[in-house]
Amino acid sequence: MSSLLPINWVIPIAVTAGGTLVSKLLEDWHIFGDKDPTPYKTRVRIWAGMDYNRANARHSSLGGAKPNVRLYDELGRSLGTTIFIPPEGAIPEGNFRDYEIEGYDLENAKPTDAWVHSNARASYIAISANGDDALCISAIAITYPDGGSDLILGDIPSKLCGWRSYVSATELPIPGQRSATYRPQCFWIDGNDSFGDRKKPWAKGSNMPYTVAFHIRDFRGNNDTVNALQENKDLFCKSSGRMEAWPEKQNGKLHVRINVFKPPLTYDGDQPTYLDPKYVTNDNVKQWALTDTTLARRRTATPVLDRRETDASTADEESEPNEMHQLWWALSTSTELDMSAEYVCSQPNMAGPHYANLHEGKFCKLDDHTVWDLCGGDIKTNCFDMDSQVLWGESSAMSNATFTTQALNVTAANPIMSLQYRIDM
Repeated sequence: MSSLLPINWVIPIAVTAGGTLVSKLLEDWHIFGDKDPTPYKTRVRIWAGMDYNRANARHSSLGGAKPNVRLYDELGRSLGTTIFIPPEGAIPEGNFRDYEIEGYDLENAKPTDAWVHSNARASYIAISANGDDALCISAIAITYPDGGSDLILGDIPSKLCGWRSYVSATELPIPGQRSATYRPQCFWIDGNDSFGDRKKPWAKGSNMPYTVAFHIRDFRGNNDTVNALQENKDLFCKSSGRMEAWPEKQNGKLHVRINVFKPPLTYDGDQPTYLDPKYVTNDNVKQWALTDTTLARRRTATPVLDRRETDASTADEESEPNEMHQLWWALSTSTELDMSAEYVCSQPNMAGPHYANLHEGKFCKLDDHTVWDLCGGDIKTNCFDMDSQVLWGESSAMSNATFTTQALNVTAANPIMSLQYRIDM
């Protein structure tokens, strides 16, 4: 089917609020001009999932440092990498940043050779946090040296597999429908696991990973993949070769390699393996082989990321206030189910600023996933007031001196929480 579509249309896999998978036809973003081949260069665009109120832009911490990107071939051999040192390079909220990565043939080059360029398509992409500024990724676009492209939406990691996530403001155009857009959810990466519960074992649904990796072609929304994944989400969620997320350190050691399918999956012929649980899920096979370490000797020209060391102690976590929960809240006017405050609060993997939906009239207090009314009309207690940005609790007796300008000065609601910055979504 895809061969009959214009080259500027792609069909990634999207997920509805109810968990239904769909092939969402999206118009390519024309981010790199025309589709002419660019020898040796793979171009990557990463979207940050949230927008902000520009009046508070200087206070905003909801974008994130431009992450590090690494590309690998089907056997897990490095094709190229790009490193960014903080504080240079950031992705503003609701925006994107582009990468251009030169491909190198590290496998066939002799130790004494200069770098040998490669036009090979990347099969795997790994994205790592760049410092301690959390980033919520809503979409990843890859354009290959031959001009072809792929698009990975945040829906599968966030909605289907339950990675640490948040509502996204990213809107991608749908071709043939004037002004119609699709809004994928975003998943978090972070250098210091801002929302992680460090008293519990590390888990994708309750911690922010340092690195994520994807087998790119598996995110194309062909009918066979969508139907199989609808029946068995473990084909993605329990396939560490297909998609994986992990902290910077595991068992006290730096985690620097990705998982790959070995042997590679097959997609054609009489017995394709790419949808066979025996080949793709970790429950049925040994842990996937890691990237070939013999290539390390040829990576000496790559700069080492200068990051502050941390012992990941609970003392560090508890000593620093979480600004997203203490200062920020997001306001949406969307009528979509997966943009409702009830839905956001019902998802245990959701983390980020508190969240209100004006159309629904509800507020999600996201640190404890409780839902409150918005104040207005007869609702004056147990509600969130958008003007004062205060969550009010039950009424209690107050002295007359407390309310000198109000007619009703006997009781008043107790403030539960006061926020400072609003994000308009």
